[in-house]
Amino acid sequence: MASVKRRTVFNDITHSTNNQEILLNHDKNSSHKRNGKSIVKRSLKNKQTHITITNNVSCSSKTNYLIQPPDSSPEQDKQDPSYEDQMRDMLAVKEYSQEIFTYLYELDYTILKSLNNIHSKKDIINRETLINWIIKIHSHFGFFEETLYLAVYIIDKYQTLDTCPMVDLQLLGITSLFIASKVEEIMIPRAIYFSYQTDGVFTVTDITNFELKILEVLQYNLTYANPLNFIRRMTKADDYNLPRRTIAKYLLEITLIDSKNFNKFSQGQCAAAAMLLSRRMFGKHRWGSDLIKYSGGYVKKDIIFICKMLIKYLLSPIAHVDFQSKYESSRYLRASIICKEWVLAIMKQQREKKLKKKY
Repeated sequence: MASVKRRTVFNDITHSTNNQEILLNHDKNSSHKRNGKSIVKRSLKNKQTHITITNNVSCSSKTNYLIQPPDSSPEQDKQDPSYEDQMRDMLAVKEYSQEIFTYLYELDYTILKSLNNIHSKKDIINRETLINWIIKIHSHFGFFEETLYLAVYIIDKYQTLDTCPMVDLQLLGITSLFIASKVEEIMIPRAIYFSYQTDGVFTVTDITNFELKILEVLQYNLTYANPLNFIRRMTKADDYNLPRRTIAKYLLEITLIDSKNFNKFSQGQCAAAAMLLSRRMFGKHRWGSDLIKYSGGYVKKDIIFICKMLIKYLLSPIAHVDFQSKYESSRYLRASIICKEWVLAIMKQQREKKLKKKY
């Protein structure tokens, strides 16, 4: 593990950037510390002194002026959360989070039962090729990660309800991504740009007509327990650590594309396993009560088998090139490279231990 940390690519993400704050100490008795200058013009008229004060406030664009908060006692600090934590709780809808995630985990289990063991070996190969291609297009458009997971769910759900011939598999994939973008994205590309991604094989008319067919088969029901919500909730118990969350997203996406090994597990289980393995890569081996709570109640014995399968995938030759290329970029902190190096270092340590015991 020590050898891995010495690598530059690993150190790039382990040192988080510290927020720099510039605080001004305001002195009420000294006028030269005010933000601005007071220009006093005096004129004498009818033996009276008239004073006109003009305030010209000019702040340097290079300096951020923050008002220092009043000192508070340790007891107040424990009771009152910081402003940043208040914003996180506000955006997470804290008052209803328990009910929301209880519903999402129940929905996740329901979806698992409806999609489990639906693919033959041939279908799995075709599906992995299709998802790898969808990931490439999704990355090209710069979509949210939620869009990818919803698009894959639409593909799988449609295939459980209706048969899709091989010639229409690409049309199913691009149309599912088109539908998912309408649900999750703020700015949606026009259908013509999705048509371009198929090299003109499928026209705008083909995509829009198939879009209507998909929605009719699904009965316009796109309700889905997106596993990224589970990852974000667990991040609350993981100190909102960005590098570990990014690694967890990469590991979670492995479970999305490798349906041969992970299609029998729920999205909540896969998300918990991805977070557990991500923490171990950074030397965080504890899976405490907070993480169990925010993962939906999964303990180590429920997810350790998935972690082993993720390690096996990382050790195997690259099967999904576009997917790996996506996570080799600096945008995703080169997560695929880091995970590969960590696994190789762990395997090397285990081999050395076996040799020592042997001799």
